[in-house]
Formats: sequence, structure tokens, C-alpha cells
Amino acid sequence: MIIANIKNSLEKVVCIKTKRKHLPNNHYLIKNSDEEIRLLHSKVLKTRLLKENQMSILHFNECLRLIGQNKTISQVSNIVRFQPKTIKKLLKISATNQGDFVKKFKKVCRNCDNYINYVNYIDFNLLAEHLIFYRSRRTRLHSKTIQNKWKDFIRFWNEEVDYFRKNRFSKDFTKRAIKVSAKALVNKFKKHYPNSPCPTTSTVYKCLKSNEFSLSIDILQFLSVGKYRKRTVKTQKSSLKNAIPIHQRPEEANNRTMEGHYELDTVIG
Repeated sequence: MIIANIKNSLEKVVCIKTKRKHLPNNHYLIKNSDEEIRLLHSKVLKTRLLKENQMSILHFNECLRLIGQNKTISQVSNIVRFQPKTIKKLLKISATNQGDFVKKFKKVCRNCDNYINYVNYIDFNLLAEHLIFYRSRRTRLHSKTIQNKWKDFIRFWNEEVDYFRKNRFSKDFTKRAIKVSAKALVNKFKKHYPNSPCPTTSTVYKCLKSNEFSLSIDILQFLSVGKYRKRTVKTQKSSLKNAIPIHQRPEEANNRTMEGHYELDTVIG
């Protein structure tokens, strides 16, 4: 950015207040125009499917606009419904870290009432590059690779469900469809499409539980929760108050000299 334009642009400086009093506030200037920001936002949406809880370029631009109105990051967070750490993270990503010293212009910030000595630049191109090329967790809803692997199985599942709905009450017993388990459908898919990627039964149940691919459960006999935990019952030792070990039994009991100490020895069974 040309030095001659910096002086005029200082009116639009974004002041990020710091909690530590001994540190000066951070001042930023946005390098991109509003039209360029909208184009970058459209480019990201055409390239990458953002999650519902993920901040877009327009969201971040709105955050900067609110911060420019002398609002703190916490206040902006409550307005835009994003965490403060998310705003700070995107601010760090979009900062160029190649600013200019503007102390000679003696410009006072309208938010913090301090002289603006140094300005850093926010480049939305850096943010767009991050949103397009970042590596997210491989989820079935957002990973194109995983969705392509599931394509054949989803089509097979929907075909089986359609056949079941049409023929579940058929008078022709040779065509009547019955309910089956998810494991049976997985095995049938492996048999008919041996070269196609096939999910495990456990993975199918996870998708049914989260409803990620909108798989119908009409064809299933029952909806299992998947894996069960083995529960072991701990056996407690007998705790008789007056019990004594057998080797400490008195002699009169061993010699059967007392009545009542011989009945068990005569039992046949």
C-alpha cells in the first residue's frame, strides 16, 4: 500500500483492544475493497462447503465492522454468535504481519484515544486461501471423497427400500418383500458389487443414528444401537460372622462323638 494513501486510510482503522494495560492496542487496516471481499466469499462457497458453525468471509468482515464501532471482541461475539477465540483465530490468519510505521502522521485513534504508531494489514485473500485449502476432520457430511465412496451403497440402499415398500403386501409370495437387518443388506451389497467400497455394519448404524445420508429404516427388522458392552457381575465372598475354617474344626466334631455331626456324612447322592 502506498504511504500517501495510508494517511487518508487511518480514518478507517480497526482498533483491537488488549486486556493488558502496559501493551498498546493493535491497529489494522483492511487492504481489500467491499467488492473484492464479496468476490472472495463467492469463490470460497463455490470451492468449499463450509459447516454451519464455521465463520465465513462475510461474517468476519461484519466482525471487523462492529469492532470499528468501538465494540470489544466479546461484545461482537454475542452479536454474531461466534466464539471470541474464533474471531481472534481468523484475525491472526488474515493479518499480513507486514505493516507500516505511521507515527509521523500523528493520528489519534477515535476508539482508544491513543496515537497510531503502527498499523498492520488485514488481507482477505489470506483468509480465503485458508478456508479453501485447510484440512478439516474427515466427516461424511463434508468430505467429497467419503461421499463418493458411499454413492453406490446409498443408491443400493434406496433401491432396496423402494422395492420393500412396493412389495411388502404383495399377494405373490415369490415377490413379497420382508424386513431384513443392516448386516444382511451390507452382505448383499458386497455380493452384488464386489468392486465398490462398502461400509461396515457398525458404520451404517452410526449413519442411521446421526441421519447423515437420510437412509430410511423402513426395511430394517430392528434398529440396533451397535456394539454392546460386556458386563461382568462381581461375586462377593461369603461373609458369615461365626464361620471358621474346616481345619480348625474341633476333635469332637471329627470323631462324631456329638449328636448332629454325622448326618451329612451319611447322605447318599
